[in-house]
Amino acid sequence: MVFDRYHAGGGEMLLALAIADHSNDQGGDIFPSIKMLAEKTRQSERTVQYQLRRMEESGWLILVNSGNGGRNQRREYIISPDWMKGANIAPLEKGAIHDTKGATDDTKGCNPQQERVQPVAPAYNRHRTIKEPSYNHQACETPQLSVGFDDFWNAYPNTSRRVAKSKCRDLWKAKKLDAVADEILSHVKTLAATKQWLDGYEPAPLTYLNQKRWEDGVPVNPAATGASKHANFGKQDYRAGVAADGSF
Repeated sequence: MVFDRYHAGGGEMLLALAIADHSNDQGGDIFPSIKMLAEKTRQSERTVQYQLRRMEESGWLILVNSGNGGRNQRREYIISPDWMKGANIAPLEKGAIHDTKGATDDTKGCNPQQERVQPVAPAYNRHRTIKEPSYNHQACETPQLSVGFDDFWNAYPNTSRRVAKSKCRDLWKAKKLDAVADEILSHVKTLAATKQWLDGYEPAPLTYLNQKRWEDGVPVNPAATGASKHANFGKQDYRAGVAADGSF
């Protein structure tokens, strides 16, 4: 049955064969020493201990006598009667063993989209203890991106003063300017069309953000396309107000 139906391979499969070799026809009376199992499977004693714990947690192997902690007393096991009758024992997923020595679950990260399913323990197994995985939720949080910064940077005049992009991005995030991104973008686009900014007198982006220039509003000075008192000379009537004798 172990050859045909055991759910794992490798060293754990060898251990299952060794355990079955020590059992009676009903799958009980299993109490070999760790040392003996290690010698039979050509593995270290520590590896055998981990595999035994994994077998217990999966429900395939049931501890019926812990030996009461005696140094020379061996633990006694029985192979799951349900499995012996043909039931499938759900194997634990990789990383489900939680132990301070040799644990394989990585608490520094997690996969929040994959729910770990714990196998159901048989009602007669009173020795199984499965710890819930402790996820580091902080490490799994989705990083917050500044959705409005790129629009701000692209709208800013592309002159020699548009520098320190990384510092501007860090400042944008630190001040949480996404909340006023629309206001900032509208202000920049408006000022970019003014004569002052078109003539190259716009502040550096880092200065603009540091000083919250968007709160100053738009200056009253005319736009680049607007007229000044010295413009439109070709359309002015220079004879207006001049008398025939040339006097004013």
